[in-house]
Formats: sequence, structure tokens, C-alpha cells
Amino acid sequence: MFKEIAPTQSMLSQIALVTGAPVDPSQIAIFETISLNTLPVSKKGSIYEGAVATPGLLSDMAAHIKAGNSVPLHTLHNQGGELPVGKVFLAGTNGPEELRSLFYVPRNTAEGADLITKLNTSVIDEVSVGVMAAHMRCSQCGWDYRGSDASMMNLFDRECANGHVIGENGTHLILDGLDRWYELSLVSLGAANNAKIVGRARQILGKEEYNRLAASGNDPEIMTLFITPTRKETPEMADPNTPNLEAGFALVASLSEAKAQAEASLKATTTQVETLNAQVTALVAENDSLKKQVADASEMVALKSDHDKLVSFLSEATKDALVASGVENPQVPNKVEDMVAVFKDTTIKLHNLLPKGQVGEPADASSANAQAPANAAAFQFKR
Repeated sequence: MFKEIAPTQSMLSQIALVTGAPVDPSQIAIFETISLNTLPVSKKGSIYEGAVATPGLLSDMAAHIKAGNSVPLHTLHNQGGELPVGKVFLAGTNGPEELRSLFYVPRNTAEGADLITKLNTSVIDEVSVGVMAAHMRCSQCGWDYRGSDASMMNLFDRECANGHVIGENGTHLILDGLDRWYELSLVSLGAANNAKIVGRARQILGKEEYNRLAASGNDPEIMTLFITPTRKETPEMADPNTPNLEAGFALVASLSEAKAQAEASLKATTTQVETLNAQVTALVAENDSLKKQVADASEMVALKSDHDKLVSFLSEATKDALVASGVENPQVPNKVEDMVAVFKDTTIKLHNLLPKGQVGEPADASSANAQAPANAAAFQFKR
């Protein structure tokens, strides 16, 4: 059963987006319908027997329309034999398991007026979607009937490469992702659940699309799904308090905004973490530098200790040299270079006072007496 909806400004804006021109709201009737759901498909004997559409397929179909695309509305999938009788201009998911869409029909034509009357009186009360999923996976193993290793025989035999047969042991297709949403048709009750009409895919797909699929080794007549959404076991009564599709889109917009805010917050947190990581890296580098400085300082302490020992030794040696040279109350300089100069000068003087022998011969007493200076007798070591 369809619900006619009064057009809102946002609906009119969406119609203008998908058609490229504004429409007169008084000249159209807008209806809301369930286009597809995730309940098992009722198509006995076909590749789609028991097939289940994923929420991903429904979401992709909704996104296709929201992106500014439209889907033609026909009757009985007669796309090749009639001009569109309306247009799907908005779609959205009602929870993850149901795709709802809005379509409009013109009031200012005899055909349109007749359809509107039949829709409002439930003479026509169902739709059937013509769609092709991007992936047709085996429910038992996930093998894809649209994969590169699939052949025409897999479709005819309804058997995947791993031996699972559609219809046996609960095996069915999992329909995921959108390849094409061709059209939406107004149908009589249960019409789309019957066996497919031969040649229907050729009419809907068009020659180019039909040939593309045929060339890929896939039979378009078999792969195109024409299906009326499966009814739930317990029919639901119309609830006036149930939000319509427009309210659902508002909720989606609100959730999208919340998602954007969460993503912005995550981005800010990520930036903060990156900054902290950079600070940690800098601190690690600084710590390594400090460790090196500590090591260098420890080495300097050791060198300082050695230096002090050498200075102490040199100071004592210089003092002894001065005393030996006859200096009373010697004053040792503080600076190392001054100590070295004093020590060097003093040792030279002492060297000159010592007796000299010939090379290779010890200096005997006579030679020492002969070569000793006149004041040698007066020299004596003092400490």
C-alpha cells in the first residue's frame, strides 16, 4: 500500500537536482514505498531462490539516488515498451534492513491521473525493483558468481566452484554492493515473484549494457534481479506515528553531522598525539645529550684528578730543584708553565755544576778536581 505525501521544499529541491529543473508541486503526486529489504527473495527455481540483499546493497542504492541520480518509474518492467510514468528521486534506509524511496507521478496527463487514482485506492499496491548487485556470493563459502573465475555454467547449474548448489541445504546468494539500479516498476500483487519474463533484461538494460554483460560470460537474463520486496510474516498496520522517509533523512543528516564531529575530534586527538610523540622524541634526544654530558663530565673529573697529581708532583720537584740549587725559602710558582720554566732553569744550573767526564770514561777524582769550578768546594746540597 502506498502513501501519498505532501511535497516539501527539500523534496522539491531534490527533484530539481535529479531532473535539472524545478517542478510545479501542484502538478505531481509523491508516494513513499518500500523498494527492497533484506528478507529472503521468493524466486523458486532461479539463481535468486532464497537470495538475501545485504544492508550494504540497500545503502548503495540509497546513496546512488542521494548523489543526484534518478531511476525511472515504469509499469510491469516495461522499460523497453513505454516511456517512464514517473521518477524515483529520493531513497534512504529505514534501519539496516529496508530501503524506502520516494517517487512522483505527474497529475497533468491522463495516464498519470489514472495511476495516481489506482495508487491511492490500492488497486496498484506493490513495486518491483530491477537491480544488479556487484557481488553474488555463495552463502556457504563466499564464492562470487560475478567473480573472474565464474562461468555461464555456474549460473545455469546454480552451483559455485566449491560444489554448493543454490536451493540445497539452505544455500542461497548474498547480494552485496550495487552495480546497476535500472528501474522501479509498479506491479500487481506478487507479480514480480513469478518466473522472469524472457527478454525483459534486454528491454531494460539496453543494447550496450546487455552486450557488455554477455561479453563478460554472464547471462544478463539470469543475473538481473526483478523482485518485489518480500512481505514480513506479520503484516504491519500503518502507524501514523511512524516517521516518514523525510524524517528518516533528517535523522541520517543528524547522524552524519555527529559522525563529522566525531571525525573532527579524532583528527584533533590524532594531532595532539603526534605533537606529544614529537615532544617525547625531543626529550629522548635531550636525555641522550645529558647522558653524554654526564659521561664527559666524569671523564673530566678523572682528568682533573690526574692533573692535580701531576701539578703536586711538579711543585715538589721544582721546590727540591730550587733547594738543591741553593735557594733558601724557595717560592714555587702557581702556574704549571711557570713551574716548568723554573724547574728547567734550575736543572740547567745544577747540570752545569756537576763534574763532566769524557764520553765512555768515568770521571775520576783527578779529572773532577781539575774540571771543578773554583767555588765547587763551597757548594752543598740543601733540602
